[in-house]
Amino acid sequence: MMQPPYDKGKVGRFFALGGEHLVYRYGNGQLIKVPFAFRYLIDKKHHCENVRRGYDLYRKYFGDSFLSTELRFYDNDEYVIIQKLLPARTLHKSDLKDELVAKDFERLVSVSKVMADAEHIMPDFFGGWRLLFSGFMHTVGNVLIEHDTKRLTLIDFGVFGMAEMESKNTLVRFIERWAIKKQERLFKDFLSRQ
Repeated sequence: MMQPPYDKGKVGRFFALGGEHLVYRYGNGQLIKVPFAFRYLIDKKHHCENVRRGYDLYRKYFGDSFLSTELRFYDNDEYVIIQKLLPARTLHKSDLKDELVAKDFERLVSVSKVMADAEHIMPDFFGGWRLLFSGFMHTVGNVLIEHDTKRLTLIDFGVFGMAEMESKNTLVRFIERWAIKKQERLFKDFLSRQ
């Protein structure tokens, strides 16, 4: 068994629960994400292929708007994600009243559509919890707004399959289809800025 490619002594206190990862502080000024998602538990191989693909596509399409991220694989489909801890908070719908923030968000949504058309993969902007509880949470879970600059940064690189639902699991395919439709409705709602 291969040693995990991170220092267990640097893993600090619990930071957040994501839709697919448990997030902890890591060392000085970083976070470490450890997978626990349903999709990961029932089909590690397919999930890890999606993680690799999402990571590569976010770097290609979103460039500097994608948080500097280290994706570290080890053993048989085990991985962790290490990211910088930004002085930022989750983007809220009310932030889009600021014209510059709104234009930046519109740009990210536009790039996501280009990526979806070209790659048949939809980026996950909202995250599982925000999609599920969107009526109560008017936030974009995977997009942060930096405190000082108001710059928008994507912090997660989850993807939903589109044209080809590769997973053989019916429940996973159903959840992905629901998530894609829900995210499209939320994009319209957020971009209307009503």
